[in-house]
Amino acid sequence: MILAMRECLTNSVCHAEATSIHIMAEKKEDSFSVRITNDGRPPESEVVPKGGLHNLYRNIMDCGGTMETKPFSAVKIIQT
Repeated sequence: MILAMRECLTNSVCHAEATSIHIMAEKKEDSFSVRITNDGRPPESEVVPKGGLHNLYRNIMDCGGTMETKPFSAVKIIQT
């Protein structure tokens, strides 16, 4: 979770000029999900995971989780 929060904070400030991020965590019976949003401007095109997002995706997959990006609403959902 900390890696995801750090990556989202960095990307939100550098690419979307965000001034705040919002994190919502939810625990269900057999899963834990984190939704991270920001108040920055949405991407102008599809987000292709590379660099930090790609590394985050690999880390999440190594732990048995999934990661989904929703580029036009600037929402990231991570489930593990």
